[in-house]
Amino acid sequence: MSRKPGIVGETYIVGLIFR
Repeated sequence: MSRKPGIVGETYIVGLIFR
């Protein structure tokens, strides 16, 4: 479950969860 870079991937997911 890691297609995008760590920064982009995490930031995107974290941004959606911790909105």
